[in-house]
Amino acid sequence: IDADNIAVAGDSAGGNLAASVAMMARDRIGKRLSFQMLIYPALDRRMKTESMRKYTDTPVWNSELTRKMWDLYLADKSITDYRYASPMEAESLINLPDTYIETAEFDCLHDEALEYAEKGAKEDPDYPWVWLQVGKLRAHFGDKAGALNAVKQGLKLEPGDYEFLTLQEEIKAGATLEQMLCHWIDPGADQMLQQGRDEDADDK
Repeated sequence: IDADNIAVAGDSAGGNLAASVAMMARDRIGKRLSFQMLIYPALDRRMKTESMRKYTDTPVWNSELTRKMWDLYLADKSITDYRYASPMEAESLINLPDTYIETAEFDCLHDEALEYAEKGAKEDPDYPWVWLQVGKLRAHFGDKAGALNAVKQGLKLEPGDYEFLTLQEEIKAGATLEQMLCHWIDPGADQMLQQGRDEDADDK
């Protein structure tokens, strides 16, 4: 086992555990794991999102079942520090591993996964390129205003940047996530890619 190349993954409650393990590694042994994959993770015991209020009776999983789950999981009422049980309550998400998050559309857990994905960006607002991902994420989930605001934040840090300006136009045009992801940094190379003339695209 390569101790310097460890990843964690989990879905639903397992996504909660994976996120918690990554935090514990950071906080307790000063270790930044290589990667975490969180599939429709349960991340916030407070259940305060719009999707929690909306999806109360959806099949397979819903907010009523989520409430029962948290009551059972946190049955010990003497606990006062919830950061590892409820990762969204951690003081900071900085210095956690690269993260892949997947969530379902009609899912009470949807919004907290989105909030978790954005929290790191908001905590480190001077790193411009994370705003590209926030913009794409917001646009993909139908929040055009939030997506354009993310681009605005990026352009404040990198005025006139080609990628941000391109993303801005794509958001306005209603481009798909696949279209928004399919770009190079260099405008010339990007035009070749879009026109199908980039013979070495698979090697980049």
